Amino acid sequence: MTPIGPSRSSGNETRYKYCPACGRAGWTVSMNDDSGAWSCYACEAGGGGMLTTHDALRRSMQPRTVNKWNPVPLPAWEPLSRTARKYLRDRNIHHPEKFGIVETQESTRLLIPYFGEIGQPIYWTTRAYMPDGRPKYVSASGRKPLYVLPRWVPQKMTIIVEGPFDAMAVFNWPGAFGLDTLDETCYNVVALGGKQVTRTVSQDIRRLALGDKIVMLDSDALLNGMKIVSQLTNATIHQLPRGTDPADIVLGET
Repeated sequence: MTPIGPSRSSGNETRYKYCPACGRAGWTVSMNDDSGAWSCYACEAGGGGMLTTHDALRRSMQPRTVNKWNPVPLPAWEPLSRTARKYLRDRNIHHPEKFGIVETQESTRLLIPYFGEIGQPIYWTTRAYMPDGRPKYVSASGRKPLYVLPRWVPQKMTIIVEGPFDAMAVFNWPGAFGLDTLDETCYNVVALGGKQVTRTVSQDIRRLALGDKIVMLDSDALLNGMKIVSQLTNATIHQLPRGTDPADIVLGET
């Protein structure tokens, strides 16, 4: 069993469009040009090199690796200032404490923690809230996890958005999206954390999004988001008006 379909070079590897094990079409297969070993990051099958076909099939049937996250120290922070709170209110985020939002000490930036399975901070990003703030976002180093509200356990429904503020908007105001009949204990809202979908985020979302999925991405993020959607079952697209994101819709409804 070897990779099939169109290919393209990437450093000392060759990427293939189709996986011979799962059949996905998404350039998920990479082959080392020196050893001939290949693997598919979508289904984790592999072969060539020192692996036999039997080894590859056995590995493809094993459970997917669960990302383990350790607590990370947050930068020096302080409670939100009045200016920061006004910025958040203007975005319809009236109770930022329940999301753990604070303010960095050294500059006018919001500090947004990412929380893990047991409520420990596992990542963070900061966002400038003054008009001349640059850069707009600064994040922790290392792997970026999925941003998850409210908990890291599979639920009946998963709503997929682009950024943390979008996740907060949907979680706080489900009625703006026709979701007002949902009990918040039966669904997660997850944010990809940007327009580019990393391998780690892709693994996280496949682990968490086991029920029905609703995808709410703006037009700029939808193309990359579809890479994930194509790997999921029971996923539907909630088409947002061009040039808007969930936070904009909430502001227009309330």
